[in-house]
Amino acid sequence: MKKSLYFAAVLIALGFVLTSEGFGQRPVLGGYKVIENTDAGATDAAAFAIKAQSEQTEMEFVLGEIVKAERQVVAGSNYRLCMDVSANGQDGSYVQAVVYVDLKQNYKLTSWAASDCGGVPEAGAAKGAARKAPAADGYKPIANTDAGAGLAADFAVKTQSAKTKTKLTLGEIVKAEDREPKIGARDFRLCLKVNLDGGTTMSARAIVSMDQYSNLKLVSWTESTFGTTTTTKPSVADGFKPIEKTDAGAGLAADFAIKEQSAKTKMTFKLDGIVKADDREPALMKRDFRLCLNVSSNGKSTFVQAVVSMDAYSNLKLVSWADSTCGGN
Repeated sequence: MKKSLYFAAVLIALGFVLTSEGFGQRPVLGGYKVIENTDAGATDAAAFAIKAQSEQTEMEFVLGEIVKAERQVVAGSNYRLCMDVSANGQDGSYVQAVVYVDLKQNYKLTSWAASDCGGVPEAGAAKGAARKAPAADGYKPIANTDAGAGLAADFAVKTQSAKTKTKLTLGEIVKAEDREPKIGARDFRLCLKVNLDGGTTMSARAIVSMDQYSNLKLVSWTESTFGTTTTTKPSVADGFKPIEKTDAGAGLAADFAIKEQSAKTKMTFKLDGIVKADDREPALMKRDFRLCLNVSSNGKSTFVQAVVSMDAYSNLKLVSWADSTCGGN
């Protein structure tokens, strides 16, 4: 009798546990679901995004607040976060970041972009109030003959030449801007005409930072017409748009392309640098990357164009890989 009562109690307890909410249930794959801004997973993902973007761009990003948080269950989780952030002491602006967390709690920043966060009102604003737009970046026009701009332009061309193993010479400074992110430091944003080996001319936008000790660093280099004539053939209207080469998703796609092409050809390819990056969104939560890459194999350096697709679950696929001039590089 005692044994029967014991087993009955065990079965009742087991039945209660099995029917308890969440027990034994596997996460259901699907779209993004809104979660609390204070959710521990969201706050951890936000902290990681701030740290990763700061390291990638060598700027000091600070989180003001999480404005909106969403989570998508995949093989792990994607956190899509609307955040109010500031960089190098500038006024805050909205960005949308996506952070992937795998089942072993490894984090990866897959995208970071300026956003109006879907028209989210500022905290405390009345319903229907104006939405916060990305803040101005603080740059102001300066003379093209400014000594600091000239120094920064020469440094940018020299650094890009060494990085891409291409002989570049400065043609002229078309437009120059600067800002002072902090006392004693100076950032330059320059539109340059650059001559390539062989007589080809291209236009590029370079951002160069100068610290309080006059040390220079090339922050970014992007091909751009800036309203000027260039010999580069314009892209077909296929939906791709330029993005920063430091974009986390572009970096992830570039590394994947190198790995896949190495495995496919049984050759060892090494990524020397992303020369140009474009992306598009062919469908909701999907993203295609078109990358011009400087790669080396067996001691030989060359340029290739790779197209990589990313589906809604952050799975990557190498669509194409072909030799390319990369717009004259």
